[in-house]
Amino acid sequence: MMLIENRNYLRLHNRSLLEVLKKTEDETDDHIQCESARSGKPTLKIDKGSGFHYVHSKYDPEKEGAQLISRIESLEQCDHIIFIGSGLGYAILALAKAFPQIKISIFEPDPQVLLQLFSYQRLDKLSSQIGFITCNEKKLEDYIFVTAQKKQDRFKFYILPFYEREYSGRVKELINTLNNGIRLKNNNVETNFVFQQRWILNVLKNFPVILRTPNILLDIGSEVFKGKPVVLVAAGPSLNFEWENLRSIKKNGLAYIFSVGSAINALIKHDIYPDAVCTYDPQEKNAQVVQIIVDKQIKQIPLIFGSSVGYETLENYPGPMAHMMISEDTFSPQVLRTTTGVEVPSIMDQPSIAIITLELLARLQVGSIILVGQNLGFLNNQFYADGISYESRSTELNETEKQSTLTIESVDGDKIQTNDSFLSMHRQMEAIVNAISPQEVINTTKGGAAIKGTTFVPLEDLIHDRLSQKVVVHRWEQAENHYDRVTLNKRMNNLVTCKEDFKLEMGEWQKSLIQFGKIMKKGDEQQINSALTKVDKLFHRIQKNHFFKTLIAPMIRVQMDHIRQIFQVVRFEKNISKKAESVLHEFRKIYQDIVTNYTVIGPVFDQLEERVLH
Repeated sequence: MMLIENRNYLRLHNRSLLEVLKKTEDETDDHIQCESARSGKPTLKIDKGSGFHYVHSKYDPEKEGAQLISRIESLEQCDHIIFIGSGLGYAILALAKAFPQIKISIFEPDPQVLLQLFSYQRLDKLSSQIGFITCNEKKLEDYIFVTAQKKQDRFKFYILPFYEREYSGRVKELINTLNNGIRLKNNNVETNFVFQQRWILNVLKNFPVILRTPNILLDIGSEVFKGKPVVLVAAGPSLNFEWENLRSIKKNGLAYIFSVGSAINALIKHDIYPDAVCTYDPQEKNAQVVQIIVDKQIKQIPLIFGSSVGYETLENYPGPMAHMMISEDTFSPQVLRTTTGVEVPSIMDQPSIAIITLELLARLQVGSIILVGQNLGFLNNQFYADGISYESRSTELNETEKQSTLTIESVDGDKIQTNDSFLSMHRQMEAIVNAISPQEVINTTKGGAAIKGTTFVPLEDLIHDRLSQKVVVHRWEQAENHYDRVTLNKRMNNLVTCKEDFKLEMGEWQKSLIQFGKIMKKGDEQQINSALTKVDKLFHRIQKNHFFKTLIAPMIRVQMDHIRQIFQVVRFEKNISKKAESVLHEFRKIYQDIVTNYTVIGPVFDQLEERVLH
């Protein structure tokens, strides 16, 4: 029977698991038995169909648990350990005692074992260390994915030897799934670090273009796209099968054609001009995507750009433009409102323009979204459709890439080759398709990956059965935005004032840090504590500054996350000198990061101020 302390703990922290264990208590099941080990501690054995097997030592399970933990390498570099299999928790308790700073999560596949754990060990005493406990794989996956996205925890998995032996296939699959989620999180952190400065720099440089172009979600009449089919053309190799179908759709106006990524190069080379090109990548090299339009001076293809797109993309674009706000743009929503007082909507930043465009089309309330060339894998060892080439890579897979390919289910139930990058995109694609449901998404990509939530229909069948009339409105992009210039001027003036305050606050903080360093050398704990409080208060004051929050903080988000995590640990340090030394070290680093980024963004903001306010 569950210990009352554990029952109370679950009632407060994990009620769904408590309900599972209550039902388990009512079940009769003799495949699990507890008995006393030679040491007097309880041990556990499980009948796997071929007789009972011991989960722990028959002699001293507590000592065995401590030995298992002592063999795990690099625990000092771990923030969060996930136990695969709990048994009676001896290894878990040993780790909690030896490493009280490490977060612990537990996945136990057998609810009967979990019930025994809660019947013999008081886990309520570990409440500050426990992250999550479950016997449901999906719930564990969701928890790890959410935790990985929110924090920069360094995860480690530990599988009890019994579970590694008895559940090897299931455990291997679970670990792969969890590692993919953590890898996605690490990629996101890396992306943030690489792009965090560019996002804000781009927005400020793009802002004059934003002010003279329509917002596609706010300023285009609903009659343009609502209820009408849109073909979303990506650059996958299956695009090669669809030239005549796309030419027919374009000629007869049967659906809007939106091009994403490099597909525009292949479309133009086949004399098919889409109804829009969508782009959002913040990198300088993104300008290459539309270079063919610039080189040919094609003026009739509208560009729908994300507000944080690489500013070089817009500089020489010859055609009309419309914009959409991207969630990484923290500036525009702060200064813009419509003349009717409506807040400016944003599209969530995503790993690819195809996924962003899916959300955009759903928000526009289009009819069917028709995917073309969305392979999410390779066809006949090809990366891209014909007509698309890059200096940095060949259109075809090289030998190393061929050897490292993975497989995924295709639209016809067979298997296709893919890689980690496409698998990540595939997961995101399925997530957004699910999120925009009941929006109809049809996948016409012959030989492409099956995408859950979509229906596969060959494009020629779709044209024959459903695309029977002209729906396209030409020059749809000819509209004006409805941003309130009075509000814009007022908010820009406020940012200018806050910028001056920010410069003064940074000067005060710099002086206090210098003084703090001098006091540290004297070693007077009372003075150190007083100086520590002062520098901390000044830092919090800077963080509240509107200019800092809007423009500087987003440029150093990774560093800010890092310092928050460091301070979560430092606040428990009893030795005031050690604590002060850590704080001073981190404050000096973040101070320099702030100064460096202000040096970049300050002049760009000043130029924008001149254009907007004068």
